[in-house]
Amino acid sequence: MQGPPLFIINGIPIDNTQRGSANEYGGVDYGDGISNINPDDVETITVLKGSSASALYGARAANGVIIITIKSGKKRSGNSIEYNSNFSFDSPVNNTDYQYIYGQGNQNLRPQNIAGAIATGILSWGEKMDGQPSVQINGESHPYQPVKDNIKKFYRTAPAFTNTISVNGGSGKSTYHASASILDYQSILKNSYLNRKTSNIFASYDLTKKLTLTLNGNYIYERGKNRSYLSDGPINANYGINAIATSADQALLAPGYDAITGAETRWNADEYKTNPYFTINKKEDNATRDRFISSALIKYNLKSWLFLQGRIGYDISSDHILSIIPTGTAFSINGQGGINALNQSKTSELNTDILFPETEILPKILI
Repeated sequence: MQGPPLFIINGIPIDNTQRGSANEYGGVDYGDGISNINPDDVETITVLKGSSASALYGARAANGVIIITIKSGKKRSGNSIEYNSNFSFDSPVNNTDYQYIYGQGNQNLRPQNIAGAIATGILSWGEKMDGQPSVQINGESHPYQPVKDNIKKFYRTAPAFTNTISVNGGSGKSTYHASASILDYQSILKNSYLNRKTSNIFASYDLTKKLTLTLNGNYIYERGKNRSYLSDGPINANYGINAIATSADQALLAPGYDAITGAETRWNADEYKTNPYFTINKKEDNATRDRFISSALIKYNLKSWLFLQGRIGYDISSDHILSIIPTGTAFSINGQGGINALNQSKTSELNTDILFPETEILPKILI
């Protein structure tokens, strides 16, 4: 299976490790490395593939290279301030194609009591829906008729705000770019969000007519709350809401737990299909990331067509993940719940290179 490309920022490879994954028992995607970069700081993006990528970056570039250049300002451009605000909405798209002729039940029979309703919470093999009162998951009687807006009513329209302010400029000897950005993203799943703060500083200065020093630093602090679980596994609210019987109203599952005991309200025969409302109201999954990406470059121009360049880059990140299975979860032993994950990890990458000479030397030598 082909892996991800190598990402290069201002000439330095960065860590793009994928945090988290899903298997048959679920799991969470905590994002990769490149997702931390603020798009408003990007000046250009170049894609390399094949032999050209491998020639420059070796075996790590076997799946291609994405070269990103961060904004740097321009010489003799004066000073300027930029403010960029982005506002968007996310909403679920319902592409399901369920049948709405037969309702909740099994073997052409509708539920006759609450036990039967719970046993068939994800089954739509009952009688033809006729609108007559029928026992539902919560023990109440409701019309035995199609319910087609469960997805729309369970999820929410979620806003996402990104605000970035930056200052740019340059004199005869220097250029600079500095920015600060805040991303506030609310998930379509209630009680879930992602907040990310980034700051970036780029500065370049001609120490002499031939010697140039360039520095770049990018700090990221990210906090995610209750990222959605994946796969057809427990604690995945998406899996539960998409499995509900065609005549059952999702509102009957709320709040998902017993107000006295806190235990999950069962709604189907499979304890691993967690009540989606129990998930969004009781689940705790918190992840934070501190990351600092820095680089320094010093370049000496020996001739107009010849230079010597040294470069160093350091990428370090610290991730903390706390994931809790709530007390009262149906599939946990005796409903005790427990700690699903408690991880503290650090990832660092140090890269250095020296370039000599510049490729334009070849035609000069031939002349």
